[in-house]
Amino acid sequence: MELPDDDPEAFAMLVHWVYTEDHHCHLCYYIDQSRDLIDDAIHLRHELQFLKLWILADKFNMTVLAENCLRTHTACLDRAARGPTADSVKLVCEKSAKDSALRMHLVKEVVDRVFLWNERFIRGAGVAAAADASFCQQVMEGIQKHLMLPMGKECDRSFSCHLHHGNLKLQPDQGANGW
Repeated sequence: MELPDDDPEAFAMLVHWVYTEDHHCHLCYYIDQSRDLIDDAIHLRHELQFLKLWILADKFNMTVLAENCLRTHTACLDRAARGPTADSVKLVCEKSAKDSALRMHLVKEVVDRVFLWNERFIRGAGVAAAADASFCQQVMEGIQKHLMLPMGKECDRSFSCHLHHGNLKLQPDQGANGW
């Protein structure tokens, strides 16, 4: 059987999960050993593995696996101390609907990393968001919603974020890009 639209590595992970109900990251071990030495190509492969598996799980309506993929993807990003890449945004925008759980997950990951107040994360989030115009709009809406949280409301990423809640209001612009 040929599956030209499906990623072979993701399919292998899916078959492994069907038989074992186990899906763990094969690359996190290497990340733990030498986080600072991991190059962009390894990080991209690391990040894309569970996004591609989610796409396949969604295609076959395997909701438990799809949900686990999103949790594992977040854990992998946290472990690697990096954010989503422009390549992951392009993949997700190409292979999933605008309102899909995968796309909402990736928007949240970009927004969350903006509020970590780490220059590398903020710059990376900007590059990732810029990979697709509609995704960028969703990220900006997510940032605006996050900033509108009332003071004292729990932020699940950073205590320093509380200093900014309610103090900054993004207003839609009437320009061509919407912001």
